[in-house]
Amino acid sequence: MLGYAKDRETTAATVRAVAGGAELVIAQFNEPDTVAHVFGPDSPEALRRYGGTDRYVGEVAESLRGEWGDWALLVVSDHSQESVTDTVPIDLHSAAAELRREGSIVDEGAAAVVGGAMADDPSWMVRVAGVEGIERLGDRSVLAWAAPGRYFAAGQVPVRGVHGSPRTAIQVAVVAGGHPGVEELAARIARPAPAVHVVGPGDCRSARHPLPTGLIDRPRQSVLTSDGCCHLETPCIGVKFCV
Repeated sequence: MLGYAKDRETTAATVRAVAGGAELVIAQFNEPDTVAHVFGPDSPEALRRYGGTDRYVGEVAESLRGEWGDWALLVVSDHSQESVTDTVPIDLHSAAAELRREGSIVDEGAAAVVGGAMADDPSWMVRVAGVEGIERLGDRSVLAWAAPGRYFAAGQVPVRGVHGSPRTAIQVAVVAGGHPGVEELAARIARPAPAVHVVGPGDCRSARHPLPTGLIDRPRQSVLTSDGCCHLETPCIGVKFCV
């Protein structure tokens, strides 16, 4: 569907990988997301698809039964969705053109990432009908999100479900299996996620919760605060790591 593998194909490939002796298998079941986009996340079509994918996950779990004590099984989502109730999109592109703002706009369902000069003073965005809020991500990038039921696009799109707004940041994580590390893994997943903030200059190398090496090697600005939290701003985004 829409270029993605069918869930039944993903299931068959996953089961084959397990039977072939793989020690790590990563699979994406995409149909729930696609069907929710097309019909809406609470539609009968989406609910049927959720149930069907649940059964496919059950087949994968069943394939592990013979070596259950050696496996950790994680089932996670990357976001939720919300229903589109107003099919007229929020067109930041036209609004920016009228104001002669230069830069880039990336529409992502119920959110849009605005970059370049048009993000220097983002106050114009909140005056566009349908925009519920904005948050600065870096020096020249801003996240805007839509009011419930709305979405961003330069033209009308036949979509009934979207994600991108803070309302769709909810995630689900299920950990199972007989591996000795399952309980610790579940406890780690249950910890609060890092928050996002814009930060100032400093150094995070001695942070209580250090950043991944790849980020530390290429920071533009970073600061270690008195609470032991590590703030970092790259050319793309500002983050705060504080567990």
